[in-house]
Amino acid sequence: MKTGLLWRGLAAGFLLVIALGMVDVRTKTTEQAPAAATSPVAGTQPFLRLKADCLDYGFYQANGEWQSSETDLGRVVALFFSASWCKPCGEMLPWLNTLRQQYENSGLVLTFLVLDAETQAFELYLQKRKISLTYAHLPNAVLGKSLGLQGLPTLFIISRQGRLVKKLEGLRNREKVESELLSLLRQE
Repeated sequence: MKTGLLWRGLAAGFLLVIALGMVDVRTKTTEQAPAAATSPVAGTQPFLRLKADCLDYGFYQANGEWQSSETDLGRVVALFFSASWCKPCGEMLPWLNTLRQQYENSGLVLTFLVLDAETQAFELYLQKRKISLTYAHLPNAVLGKSLGLQGLPTLFIISRQGRLVKKLEGLRNREKVESELLSLLRQE
């Protein structure tokens, strides 16, 4: 009798932890990632930290590859914070995806950071629109708060040297975004 109560209590506690967003059962760990994924430390958790004018980050993309400020050094990086429920984010996805395809051979890395609690809605959105892009699921709202995100969509633009150059919120001015990226891509 007590064993049954114990198991029900553990199950209820686990469901509560998931509901509160404290654990993401879909997050990939080193043990689950494909062999091609490279992580500096086994079991490394996603992180985003602002250090002076540099953004230090590391996370697994949805395809299992490890992406970090170290692996992206020497390239211009744009990190797009979005969510499936964010209408302006959805409006920007096709345009940003085209921009990524246009400039990826010039050294642009554009990664979509999905802050949804679940990735299913975002994955369905992509499938419906036949958009193929690089994204990472970062459901922990603390990561966004630690970077001072005031809302979505937000785009962080990082130079080839790893310096945070711009933090653009709202992204209403597409010409400004493209101009900033082109300026950085021209620099060596």
